[in-house]
Amino acid sequence: LLSDTHFLVSLSAKCPSFHSILLVLIGYALTGMSTAHAGTYSGGTGTSGDPYLIANLSDLEELSNTSGDWVAGTYFELTGDIEASSTSTWNGGLGFSPIGTSGYPFLGSFDGGGHVITGLTINRPSGLQNMGLFGQTGAGSIITKVGLEDISVTASQWAGGLVGYNN
Repeated sequence: LLSDTHFLVSLSAKCPSFHSILLVLIGYALTGMSTAHAGTYSGGTGTSGDPYLIANLSDLEELSNTSGDWVAGTYFELTGDIEASSTSTWNGGLGFSPIGTSGYPFLGSFDGGGHVITGLTINRPSGLQNMGLFGQTGAGSIITKVGLEDISVTASQWAGGLVGYNN
């Protein structure tokens, strides 16, 4: 990538599968989705033996904004309770941006460790669907031992506290 909006593309005719991989990466770049692991969580490397650590609301927001971390084989662990009432004013009142979308479902593993997220707000009433802490999950995703209290989720279709839509 040359800058936030410019990038150089070079294709090789010797490897057809390379073209497919590169086109996927270009698609991520054009849609604003991150393809790299964030590396800005409170710890961990994202493996099963060393999961990314979600210790606070900033870590949770980082996960919601980094679709490159939603892939299969990426692991997360919630390390404590999170108070999320400030999300009610995020994004011009739309609140928290769900983890996983219809185009990029969450396919990783999330271990809540028995902790609770309190006060989360997601307010997407007009034409938006698949809303929840995890907007959309796909085959193989694993979400365990996470509690939600005093949350508000609004969507035009397919809303849930934990998962808006499981495909």
